[in-house]
Amino acid sequence: MMKKIAIWLNEHAVCLGDTIKANVVHLWCILISAIVVTLFAALGWKGKAMEVLLMVLLLGGYVVPPVVEAVRALVKREPWTPWYWFPIAIGNTIGTGIALLVSLIFGWATL
Repeated sequence: MMKKIAIWLNEHAVCLGDTIKANVVHLWCILISAIVVTLFAALGWKGKAMEVLLMVLLLGGYVVPPVVEAVRALVKREPWTPWYWFPIAIGNTIGTGIALLVSLIFGWATL
């Protein structure tokens, strides 16, 4: 289903990725990060707790994927090609921004 949405967005809107595969990764990351941040904001996480959650999302989206790909490339003796690093980073940033905006509108999170 995400692939169909990515193809539709690629035909009718501006997409961030240059391939359908990258657009699917964008969509999944936006969806997952938006749901996680909105859920925890609705549960009452504020201040330092929300900062820790955002740091975990940043670590999971920006640091872990290229390291995992590097280890995989070393083990399989293949070239290091973390093609999904930027789509994950951009998707996490957009999803978190959307979720924080929604959380601020509903009064769950404060700055």
